[in-house]
Amino acid sequence: MTMHPGQKAVVWFNEVTKKDVATVGGKGANLGEMTKAIEDNLLKSSRRALCSLRLDSERHKEDL
Repeated sequence: MTMHPGQKAVVWFNEVTKKDVATVGGKGANLGEMTKAIEDNLLKSSRRALCSLRLDSERHKEDL
């Protein structure tokens, strides 16, 4: 297996989403998604994360 030009050998978790399974594998993609819940080295509670999603959704509706 060879690296293609421009392909990264190392990818930061914050750069990975569930769409990157082909690049980083399933576990790597899940770790990338999980780190999105971390801000300033603190883990968000599930309630905090749900509130953030709700606020983002409400803001998006206002933009329409």
